[in-house]
Amino acid sequence: MEQTFIIANEQVRKNAMSALMDAPIGSGVSFTKKKKTRQQEKYLHVIINIICKHNGADPDDLKDDIKIPILGFTEHTHNGNTYVRVKSSKHISDDQYGKLIDAALIVADFLNIKIHPPSYYGYQFHDPRS
Repeated sequence: MEQTFIIANEQVRKNAMSALMDAPIGSGVSFTKKKKTRQQEKYLHVIINIICKHNGADPDDLKDDIKIPILGFTEHTHNGNTYVRVKSSKHISDDQYGKLIDAALIVADFLNIKIHPPSYYGYQFHDPRS
């Protein structure tokens, strides 16, 4: 089972340490720094808003539809109840954000909507896939 922890506070750090201590011998562990850029985030939102202006979809719904196959779901417990929600894109890598952008561009292409490259909108970021 793959687990990812973004060390945002001490509780998450404790959870990560617990998972590390419980991991079977032979498990792989890696540490990376968050690399998503604000430019990528803005570009994704531009794409989503252009698509929604074209087809009348709700931007939050479209964003979730794009995120689900790439990021999946997460569970959380509150007052003894377990809830499932779409995983947040807040702490993902630039590579994962690139996949979200690619998926949004595929939706736009399918709908025959022209989306300009990031530089057209004033954004510049390194594409880790190139």
